[in-house]
Amino acid sequence: MLLLAGGLAACGIDGVTEAGSSSTTDPSSSSTSSTTEPEGPDDPDAPLITQDEALEAVDAFMNANNEANSTLDTAILVDIETGSAAALDEAWYRGQRTLGETAASTFTWDDVEVYVPRVEAYPASFLASVSYQVEDPPNTGVQIQVYEKASATASWKLSHYDNMAPGTALPALDVDDEGYLTELDPADLAVLPEDVTKELGALMKDPAAQTRVAPSDEVDAARGTITDRIAEEARSTLNHEITYDTPSSPGYPTFAFPLSGGGALVLGVLGVREIITPVTAGSTVNVSAELTAGLVPAGDKYTKVELRSLVAYVGTVPAADDDRPIRMIALYQGIIGARAEQP
Repeated sequence: MLLLAGGLAACGIDGVTEAGSSSTTDPSSSSTSSTTEPEGPDDPDAPLITQDEALEAVDAFMNANNEANSTLDTAILVDIETGSAAALDEAWYRGQRTLGETAASTFTWDDVEVYVPRVEAYPASFLASVSYQVEDPPNTGVQIQVYEKASATASWKLSHYDNMAPGTALPALDVDDEGYLTELDPADLAVLPEDVTKELGALMKDPAAQTRVAPSDEVDAARGTITDRIAEEARSTLNHEITYDTPSSPGYPTFAFPLSGGGALVLGVLGVREIITPVTAGSTVNVSAELTAGLVPAGDKYTKVELRSLVAYVGTVPAADDDRPIRMIALYQGIIGARAEQP
């Protein structure tokens, strides 16, 4: 998983609060192996996935991810990530190695808060909010994560993440007296969770489009990251075709968690396809390392460059009887594939 330029370091966990379950760091605590399967609850009426198991899963991921970052080891990522998280991070590792990097930065965690639904069977997922610190360069922030577990014998894997902007707070989620998420019926929402991606794609394509997603600085910044790959002064000589779509991969699910007072927190993935070609036949495209995040060697010999990106998002969807728009809280864009053609 990426925050600024790499993953996160391990920390200990303890403590429970009413709003889900939370932990604070304890540098002296022992780490949890990423392959350890927590024992099931002794109480037959206890939730299938407990808050303690979720905290252990986050702790295990942090340790393994830090190990992967120490050598940019994609083989470790395969064991601890899935979905859009895996696609984004594996591509970033490849690009970093191409650029001559051998390791990523180390992060530490201030606290972890998990929100676990009461489920009766696998596959299962839960939401986590994580505060982090990085020493070089100094920075702090909050990341929203979703973990998935395919079966009782499978391990938990990070599936989705988004970095919250400074000062942005996670909306209050709807939990019961024991801190577990209440049941969510998608039919009670103004827009089905799986349709949010289409609404966001329409707004990304056209800022003036009438969609259920409200225009915002977060959406404008995500769009600008993509459109500004081609500098304004170069747009007279280069064609930049951008297509926003719903990713076809079944590994990029949409997640929805109930909000206090109605509605849902929805996390999903928007796909982006880009084609860059010279306006004048016979000309070439000058590719910098930054343009493709290191996935295509830099040079001025290409006649066509194709990029495939993902925009992971977190947003709030109102209840069915609420006419307020969908609001995006965070969007994280990353290139997952690139190819270039030569004359």
